[in-house]
Amino acid sequence: MSCYHVVMKRTQIQLTENQMESLRIISISHKKPVAELVRDSVQAFLDREAGSGDAAKRENARKVVGKFSSGSADGSSHHDRHLAAAFGAK
Repeated sequence: MSCYHVVMKRTQIQLTENQMESLRIISISHKKPVAELVRDSVQAFLDREAGSGDAAKRENARKVVGKFSSGSADGSSHHDRHLAAAFGAK
């Protein structure tokens, strides 16, 4: 993540000893500062949260339409009966 010409705000967080030690190890192996790892993690969280909105859910639902088969030839015309059977309703 390049932060060139991005205004940064300083903040203070508290991490457990294990979290900090793990971040230091990852920092060394990835050759990135701990602060960058934390920023990347926060951004990934924010991106994931933004993607959990209604529009994203509708888009995800559209992506799976037609990708699966129940093996039933009458699934679309008798879907209520199939759902009731699947959930054990009478």
